[in-house]
This record gives sequence, C-alpha cells and structure tokens, in this order.
Amino acid sequence: MALFEIEGTRLSAIREVSLSGAGVKEREHIQQALVDNIGAVLDGVLVICDEQNLWQDANRRVDLLCIDKKANLVIVELKRDETGAFADLQAIRYAAMLSTMTFSELCEVHARYNQSKGREANAESASEEIRDFLGWSDEGEEEDFNSDPRIVLVSGNFSKELTNSVLWLNSRGLDITCIRMVSYANGAQTLVDVQRVIPVPEVEDYQVKLRRREEEKAEARRYKRDYTRYLWRGKIYWKNQLAHAIIYDWVSSNHPEEVADIRSAFPVTNAPYMIETLDHAEKMELRDGRPRHYKEDHEILRTGDGNQYCVSRGWTIETISEFINIAKNLGYEIETAS
Repeated sequence: MALFEIEGTRLSAIREVSLSGAGVKEREHIQQALVDNIGAVLDGVLVICDEQNLWQDANRRVDLLCIDKKANLVIVELKRDETGAFADLQAIRYAAMLSTMTFSELCEVHARYNQSKGREANAESASEEIRDFLGWSDEGEEEDFNSDPRIVLVSGNFSKELTNSVLWLNSRGLDITCIRMVSYANGAQTLVDVQRVIPVPEVEDYQVKLRRREEEKAEARRYKRDYTRYLWRGKIYWKNQLAHAIIYDWVSSNHPEEVADIRSAFPVTNAPYMIETLDHAEKMELRDGRPRHYKEDHEILRTGDGNQYCVSRGWTIETISEFINIAKNLGYEIETAS
C-alpha cells in the first residue's frame, strides 16, 4: 500500500525504497533502534539481551531476546532483505536451543546485557528487574517461566514460501509473528511503516479461537500447580525446599550408615526416586539442562559408608502430603503457612 503526503486537496506519493537502498543496516541500525524502542514492533515485552550477550559463538546469534508478561521467551529475528529468507528456520533453531534455559540463567544473561549498557549489573538486580516486570512476588512463580516461547520475525518483506511455512507452523501450535518494516524516502528523511503481516490483525480473534482448546488445557495445568507454603522452625518453605530441609536435618541428627536407612525413615509410596546418588543427579542435570536435585555442596546428604546423595526437587501435591505425615510422626512440627 502506498504512503501519501496530503497538502490541502493534493496527495503526493512518497517513494518506497528498500531498507538497504535507504542505507539502513541490519545490526547497526535496525537492531539498535529496536533495543531502544522495542514497543515499535512489540507491546508488553522486556528486552533481555542482544546477540552480543547471549552466546559467545558468532555462528549462533539471537538478534534480540525478550520476555513477555506471561514469562515466555520472545525470540526476535531481524532481516533487512526483501524476503526474510531462512528467518523462520533460524528462529526455530534458536528457540530449540533456548527451550532448556532456566530462570537463573536468564537473569545471568540479562545482567551481562545491563553491564554492556553501563547499568547496575549482577544476577540479583537482573532478577529483581525481571520479577518487577512480570509482577512476581513468590519464588514458586518461576515454574511458569518459558512454558510457551514465541518467535517474532522482522523483515523488509516476506516471501510467499516463508509466510506459508509460518501459517502451517502456527496451525501446529507454534507462535510465530511476522512484522514487515516498509521504508520510504521523503526528502532527506527515511520513514518506516511497521505492519504486522501474521497474524493479520483483522482475523487474529478467529485464529485465537482455533487455539483456545490448547490454551485452556495449559491454563488448567497451571492452576493445578501447588503454591502452598509451609512453616517449620520459624522459616517458610515451598514443598520441595521443605522436603530437602527435613531430610537433611534428619540425616545430620541420625548419621545413617547407608541410603537405605534414609529411605526406610521416609517411606513415601509414590516417590521411589526422591533420593539419588550425586553422580546420577549430575547426569540428569546434564541431560535435561536444569537441576532436578539439591546438589550444592552444602545440600548434599552424606552417609556413613562415604557415599553422597541428593534430594529430588520434583515433589507433587500427593507425595509432599504423605511426606509431611511421615515427618510429623517422626516429631517434626510442620504447619501450613498463611
């Protein structure tokens, strides 16, 4: 669609030019402009980092990494050319690589980004900034992080092959947005018109309805999560923290000779893997890309036979309820925190 300048009753067409023809560079101009004005293409997101602060490998770069209000990562891939060639494949590859990112890793990345911008830079301040943006107050809300990553492609234009691919991928559950930046030469000025191509605004409500069933299932899973907190010896714990703290206390007080003694003391029916060897816990973290057990040096259980064990972080509502009853029978006074 053409862009016109109106003077009285006279319309004058403003000449459309390519971004490259206007002297606009992908990284130096577009990327930096969006870092400082991300709202031009996306509402309700926080820039976490640019390509310089995520991976050191120059062959793997996410132009911009953001997070939205639902705690989903948003991968922004920029292309100056007129087709957006291969942007979809690149972005999907990056999304797969970032799918195992933890919230603590995100905070470390954002801290490096803040440092590069001359701002306060440590993981604690980065975590506070991100939590404020998300409106989080409790530790347990981290369970909602990165559950449904989004992809945003920004280009001077998109080929038919690419838009067909994106529509097909979206129909199968992905969330990909295509945004076109059309540039115009108006004398010495370069004007940019930002247009959302996919999803088309006029049919977005319809497309949302087609995905409603899966969204409702996801919401149902979310609300089934347990955010109960527990009071023990004057301190508040989440369920996973409580299980570790009590088992660690019992081991420290009773000095069991082997792990069978611990499992015998806490015979939780549906948690056969609540305690694993340190070696197995490290292998699981390497496999999954995130810690599944309490395995810091000060958290490890040590038995009389010289072995080291770790308590699981994967307690459910059912297993923690049974565990608390067992712990109370052992003399531990546990209350539900208000």
